[in-house]
Amino acid sequence: MGRSTSRWNAALVVAALVAVPAGAHAEDAAEVDPESGHVSVSGGALAGDDAGSLAFRPLVRAEVAFNVAGPLAAGGFLQVAFADGGMSDAPAFGGGVLLTLRPDLPELGFVPHLEITGSRVQLPSRGDGLVDAWSAGIGGGIGVPIVTGVAVEARVHHGWYFGLPATSSLSESAWTFGGALTVDLP
Repeated sequence: MGRSTSRWNAALVVAALVAVPAGAHAEDAAEVDPESGHVSVSGGALAGDDAGSLAFRPLVRAEVAFNVAGPLAAGGFLQVAFADGGMSDAPAFGGGVLLTLRPDLPELGFVPHLEITGSRVQLPSRGDGLVDAWSAGIGGGIGVPIVTGVAVEARVHHGWYFGLPATSSLSESAWTFGGALTVDLP
């Protein structure tokens, strides 16, 4: 029984030696922001000129971004758009990179954000089917926290298209309007 007691005493001494220095400097440790980025799923409408008239196409987008400096985050996204007829049409896929600025302003009660994107996308067209293009865009939105780390956002985005075929009936730019659910990454 003496041998078991001495093991417990040794374990307690080691635990105390480890815990005391760690606890002694706890107040000197820098605060660490638990948020390392975000994940969003958004849906809305892609509105652009196609064959001389305005067309609204359903659009779904998923993104993930990681904080690189303060409220500035970098990441990527995947999206899928459908032609005017809806979800039964051939999907048009795309993806790209984004830089987003999401300042934490709790005194306002909402979370503003701005983003810049660069991507390679397919665009559904009435006359041309699926059209491949490069895209650059800028957008923004306002999010309202619904629980800690989760926000519902209203978004608007403007994209410019490059490398469209000369015969394409699509305009060289379009607007996207929609909403998103954004979850902060721990």
